[in-house]
Amino acid sequence: AELLSGVPIREKADVEKAAQALLDTGLRRVFISLGSEGCYGATHSGAMWMPNFPVNMVNTTGCGDAFMAAIVWAYLEGTDLEGTLRASSLAIETTQTINPAMSATALKERIAQNL
Repeated sequence: AELLSGVPIREKADVEKAAQALLDTGLRRVFISLGSEGCYGATHSGAMWMPNFPVNMVNTTGCGDAFMAAIVWAYLEGTDLEGTLRASSLAIETTQTINPAMSATALKERIAQNL
C-alpha cells in the first residue's frame, strides 16, 4: 500500500490516507491488511475497519494468499464492502493452519459456512 500510494504507513490514520490516495487513482475498492490488527476497506461511498480476532495459529504460511483469495471471491460474488471484509477475516480465523495449497473450492466452502 505504501509503494502504490506513496503514503508512508506508520499508524492506522496513514492506512486511511493511503487508501484514499489509491481511490483517487480511479480504483473502485481498496483493501489494506494490517495482519493481526485487522483490515481496512474503502470505496468511493464509504470505508470501514474489520478487526481480526485473535487466532492461535501454528503456521502462518499462506495467510496472505488466503486473505487475497477471500477478497477476490467475495468481490466476484458481488458482496458488499462489509461482506468482503468479513470473508477475508473468516478465511484466516476459521483455521488453525493455512495451507498454501488449499484449493479455491475448499476456501470458498470454509468461508461460506461461516458467513
